[in-house]
Amino acid sequence: PRISATRLKVHSPTTTQPKVGDIVRCHFQVFINDGKDMVESSRKKHHRAFEFVVGMGQVIPGWDRAVIQMSLYQRCMCTFTAKYGYGEVGYPPQIPANSPLWVDIELISFRPRTAWTKPLIQHPGLSEKPYIPPDNFDFTPNLHPEGSDGEIEAGGEGEGGEGDGGFGGWG
Repeated sequence: PRISATRLKVHSPTTTQPKVGDIVRCHFQVFINDGKDMVESSRKKHHRAFEFVVGMGQVIPGWDRAVIQMSLYQRCMCTFTAKYGYGEVGYPPQIPANSPLWVDIELISFRPRTAWTKPLIQHPGLSEKPYIPPDNFDFTPNLHPEGSDGEIEAGGEGEGGEGDGGFGGWG
């Protein structure tokens, strides 16, 4: 099997599991060489739980797949092949290329990620009211304002003469 898990501790008051997009907090230990050499630990090296968003590629693929199958407060020892770990590249110098991983994961908590909402820039309900133009409003565009002959002048006096690439007549 590509991913295998042995449940070490099942102490879950509910059977709820995190979903893709949830924020999870875990304690973990990562081992190589048949689980003999520890290369990373949230408890021993970082002294705090690790937090990430499930399914967003913030962790190795095996971890994303394993944690959505876990219940709250559950602890498991997962074995990931290189495909679900760090692959052909590895994570030098700690994890060699094509190395399987043994990861001890304990799911401490999870919560839904808060949805981002756009702040209001106008009075609430204003956009729900339809726009009603005044009775004398003319919807036809005025392409030739009063005093204009409809011609567009290229160039002009002052800045931006011919050949210099400028826009004349702005002044």
